[in-house]
Amino acid sequence: METGSLNTTIPFKVVPATESHDVSFRQVHTADGGRIRNRKICGLDGRQLLPVRTRVFDATRRV
Repeated sequence: METGSLNTTIPFKVVPATESHDVSFRQVHTADGGRIRNRKICGLDGRQLLPVRTRVFDATRRV
C-alpha cells in the first residue's frame, strides 16, 4: 500500500458580511398622503431638538 498526500487549490472570493443598501422608508398619513415626521422634543422645556444636539446612553446602567 502506498502513502502520500494530495494538495488541492480551491478558488474562493472573500466578500463583506454586511452591505449598505441605502433603503429608506417614509411613513405616510393614509387620509391625505402627508408625510409623518418624527421630531425630538425635550421633555423638560418642550423645545424641538436638532439631531446634533442629542446623545444616546444606556438607560440600564446607573450613573
